[in-house]
Amino acid sequence: MTALRTPVVLSVFDRPDTTRAVFAEIAAARPERLFVIVDGPRDADDVPRIEASLEVVGEVDWPCEVRIDRSEVNLGCRVRFRTGIDRVFAEVDELIFLEDDTLPDPSFFRFCTEMLERYRDDERVMMITGTNYLDRWHDDVQSYHLARVGGQWGWATWARAWARYDAEMAGWRDPAVRAAVRAYLADDEVYEFEAARFDAMLARDDIHSWDLAWLCTRLMEQGTTVVSAVNLMENLGNADGRGIPADHPIARLRRRSLEFPLRPPATDEPDRDHDLAHVRRMADLYRPAAPVVRPRWRRAAGRLRRAWRTRGGRRPLSPS
Repeated sequence: MTALRTPVVLSVFDRPDTTRAVFAEIAAARPERLFVIVDGPRDADDVPRIEASLEVVGEVDWPCEVRIDRSEVNLGCRVRFRTGIDRVFAEVDELIFLEDDTLPDPSFFRFCTEMLERYRDDERVMMITGTNYLDRWHDDVQSYHLARVGGQWGWATWARAWARYDAEMAGWRDPAVRAAVRAYLADDEVYEFEAARFDAMLARDDIHSWDLAWLCTRLMEQGTTVVSAVNLMENLGNADGRGIPADHPIARLRRRSLEFPLRPPATDEPDRDHDLAHVRRMADLYRPAAPVVRPRWRRAAGRLRRAWRTRGGRRPLSPS
């Protein structure tokens, strides 16, 4: 079997069971380089689970350079991911990123590799994702499309894009930047929903929400995301109550496969219809009883903040 030349980064913590499932897919892809990011324990109870997760990633039985970047103290997802990915990009120019609960379809790796090559020199494109919250989007005519927004359960990027990551979302505090993002999205419903989420994150100063900061960065930079036409990822983390409500359609998403050769979209312009459908699917998380999203954004912002404050667990509710 041909080895995967694109470096893979895997973040692990306290879930050896989900880590084993994700690692099995990585092992099947046989990357030549594997980087493992590990946060430090929150308390003594975390230590044996972290050690068990590291034992899983130690089971490499193919030619592979393995690098483990382990923090001795707990930094939280936002800082740990930023520092870990920064260190990887000190050595490589592009990578594929997975968490210990994001289970990829085997076609995900080839999809990322081909898209990394295709858009390597296109400064507009900042991320490639195998997550499609809509399950499928025009997959009868194309294998992927470009969008302004996109989920981050399994993704890839380049050093040139990650260098712009504003982990603290400092730029979002500037009214001129907000106005530029509104103009870029060119849809009030999409803008108001995302703006409410960014404001809520700043208000609570969450140490875990790296993904909202990454989405905010891409929008502030007017970057685009390549989205697979079918969902290639399954989020195993929703099974233990730390993620999305189990009865929500996003939590029930299952992996599909892409066929090759890939069929490009008719245009490389971002698909605004996808962006709106994506945001409406996301809005359902906070209004599960509403069959149709008709937002009143001041009340919506309050609902978002209340939902984030009341959800427990290590990782907040913040799919992007």
